Amino acid sequence: MTPVIFKDKSIKDLEGLSFEAGFNWKKDNKIMDSRIGEAIFTADGLSGPVVLAASGKIARSLPGVRLAIDFFPDEDMTALDLKLQKIFSANSNRQVKNALVGLLPPRLITVLLPLVKITLEAKVNQTVKDDRRNLAKLLKSFELEVKAVEGFNKAMMTSGGVDLGEVNSSTMRSKIISNLYLAGEILDLDGPTGGFNLQLCWSTGRLAGESAVKE
Repeated sequence: MTPVIFKDKSIKDLEGLSFEAGFNWKKDNKIMDSRIGEAIFTADGLSGPVVLAASGKIARSLPGVRLAIDFFPDEDMTALDLKLQKIFSANSNRQVKNALVGLLPPRLITVLLPLVKITLEAKVNQTVKDDRRNLAKLLKSFELEVKAVEGFNKAMMTSGGVDLGEVNSSTMRSKIISNLYLAGEILDLDGPTGGFNLQLCWSTGRLAGESAVKE
């Protein structure tokens, strides 16, 4: 459970921006993980609950993993394009970047508009239908290529450890070494984000302690 680093350097300008969206992690054009949740941009990637929850699967699938962010997961392309059309119609003499404030965070606007060839100085009445549709497509699928996941020092939880088959689950006592009790992250056992891993440590730790006293 660790933040993810991307190859695209443009996201550096989004550092600290938190948002909720749909996240579709893909490899070989096939979706390997899809969920909606909260994330936050870092200097070189993404963190937050929805990213941490998928990071283990991403780490085991590198290289070649891409993320497609859907900033409007509850709306299809048609509905989003219609929303943009209404915004553009009501703000024809304003700059596009200003017309979109309220729909998107200003910093996100300045990063996304150049990607669809709309300059930051362009006015709405200087754009065409294809510009608006290209923006809608980008908002439904903003793709980034994963470079790596953060290392052990930034991980909230790691997988791997002592084989569960070598531990008595009723007492947490080792089946291999006499009078050795094992608990928490030393075990090959991990769960999703949301307090499950903390509970794992508390529960196995208490069981191991009580068992050691009894035995």
